[in-house]
Amino acid sequence: MPKTETEIPITHPAQVAHQSSQVVGTTSNPTRTVNTYDDLDEMSITLTTGANPVLVIFSGTFTHDTSGESTYVIVDIDGTDKTESAREWIRGTTSTRSVLATSWLSTVTAASHTWKIQWKTTIGTATAFTINRTMQVIELKLN
Repeated sequence: MPKTETEIPITHPAQVAHQSSQVVGTTSNPTRTVNTYDDLDEMSITLTTGANPVLVIFSGTFTHDTSGESTYVIVDIDGTDKTESAREWIRGTTSTRSVLATSWLSTVTAASHTWKIQWKTTIGTATAFTINRTMQVIELKLN
């Protein structure tokens, strides 16, 4: 069984989307050449929430200039990387572009929180292809 931070039943009929926010890419082709996580352009949302579960969803299209090298994305909440959310794409010899997606569900305290998508590469240059990326943050309210 995969490690979970908190088990949250999300099928209860009393749970509804309380508030949500979405951001999309506007900077075309940002690049990353470093093997440490840093913020992906435009992929940051700050919301003031109740003490409720929050779902983060991300997808984006990426390219890499070097065969056999990796591009990673991860969810960051208030400066803490959620390592179980990390996803990797390894460029093959013929596939030069791929979609990377990740999600994260956790309960937060009643306060202002910032969710970010961060990224890194092994070596070479990773590129977030054109503006093809989006992030949603959805607070679920338990009734």
